[in-house]
Amino acid sequence: MKILVFTEGTVLMHALAKGVSREERVRQSKAAIIQRILPFKASPGSVNDLENYIPVGNAVENDWQNLYFRKQGENYKNVAEKLLPDVLIEDDCESIGGEKEMVYPHIKEELKSKIKSVVIKEFEGIDNLP
Repeated sequence: MKILVFTEGTVLMHALAKGVSREERVRQSKAAIIQRILPFKASPGSVNDLENYIPVGNAVENDWQNLYFRKQGENYKNVAEKLLPDVLIEDDCESIGGEKEMVYPHIKEELKSKIKSVVIKEFEGIDNLP
């Protein structure tokens, strides 16, 4: 079985999110959207400090085999359509606009029936999944 997990917000989070509630993590992420519009330097641990992201829960304990990424000109849906996983796990993108920012809703209709979509709350992690 091939399982595709989108990382940011699903199994990775900014370092300042450690030890706070999921709701506070979402609040921090929403606040960072304003920062992205203005010129800024990523402060250590902030949402924009991608080099120092940390795992959500016990995500690192899974047996990860490959890390795929989107290439120049690709959307995340292109990655999912190319890999055609049996299961696609992603978060609900609460802090950045919800469903319109998610992957599964944008996958070609003829491919959706081949992929089981699993949506979790942003920054909740995948520890509770079977």
